[in-house]
Amino acid sequence: MLLIYSPADSDVERHDIDKLTAVEAGAVESALELPWATVEDNLRENAPMAMLAVLWVFRKRQEPTLRFAGFDVPDFRGSLRVAFSADEVVDLVIEMDQSVPEGHPEREAAFRHLRRLAADESDVDTALEGVGGKDTSSSPAA
Repeated sequence: MLLIYSPADSDVERHDIDKLTAVEAGAVESALELPWATVEDNLRENAPMAMLAVLWVFRKRQEPTLRFAGFDVPDFRGSLRVAFSADEVVDLVIEMDQSVPEGHPEREAAFRHLRRLAADESDVDTALEGVGGKDTSSSPAA
C-alpha cells in the first residue's frame, strides 16, 4: 500500500507503507493505541488518523523530534489517500481475471473501481495486458 500526500502548496509525497520498519510500525501502534492489523484495516478504509500517523512516522525520518500530538495536515480529504501499488494491482488483476468471467458486468465494474484505488490507474491496464485479459471499462463509453 502507498500513502499519497498531495498538499496544495508543495510536492506530492508517496510513501510505501510496506517499507516501514518494525519500530516505525510500533510508533504508529502506540500513537493510535491500536494493533498493527487494525491500523492496516483502517488504512484500507482511508481512516484519517491512521493515514496521519503513517505520514508522521515517515516525516520523523527527517525530523526525529517531531511529535504526533499536534501533527496535522490541512484538507486531509483532498490531500491524503491510501492507494494500491503497481505490484498489488497486478495481484488483484490476476485474482479478478481468474474469478470473474470476461464480459460479466461485475468484471468491468471491478476494474473501474480498481482504477480509482490504484496509485496510478494505468497500472490496471498494464496488469491486464500482462495477464492477457481484456477490459473496456477505461473507454469513454464505460
